[in-house]
Amino acid sequence: MSGFSQVRLDNRKPPRIIVFPPTIFSDTWKSRPTADVAIGIRVPGDYDVSCARANAARIAWDLHPLEADVSGRMDAMNDAIMREFCSLGMCSANDVYQAYFPDQEDDVRMKLTTEGAKRIFDEVEQLQIETSPVHREADDDECVLLAGALTVASETIDALPAFKAKRIRRLVAFLHDELLLNEE
Repeated sequence: MSGFSQVRLDNRKPPRIIVFPPTIFSDTWKSRPTADVAIGIRVPGDYDVSCARANAARIAWDLHPLEADVSGRMDAMNDAIMREFCSLGMCSANDVYQAYFPDQEDDVRMKLTTEGAKRIFDEVEQLQIETSPVHREADDDECVLLAGALTVASETIDALPAFKAKRIRRLVAFLHDELLLNEE
């Protein structure tokens, strides 16, 4: 699977470029950068996402082949999906069509820390939410209603299925960071 175009139309900048500290890279990588690095972030296409899910499922089953080991397999699947999306979402800061690593899929697993992969996954997900025509913008009334709902969010969120609660908490963290930490 390759998340990067086989046909090059031009040298196009990625939609987002993030400067990361060297701590996102594994200490065991011999060529670990010693200074901050710029990594391009792009939104993967639908076909690539489908392939990433299939790869993640295969990895999870390979690591946890016993039918009864559902919990271990789910943890492995979540980790594999995160790393697959990192692989798809990372690119050169100068060219959206160029992979960041020479062997992107394997290098993401070997050269990024778990926290580094999470950070890149978050950036890809945020870019997808910001640019997707599927995600509509809230109007002023909805913003007021959400603010009221967040005052009792803990009980409301805790009553949801775990996967949905986690997603909502991630989106709330995104809102928090965008509204309160990025005041420019």
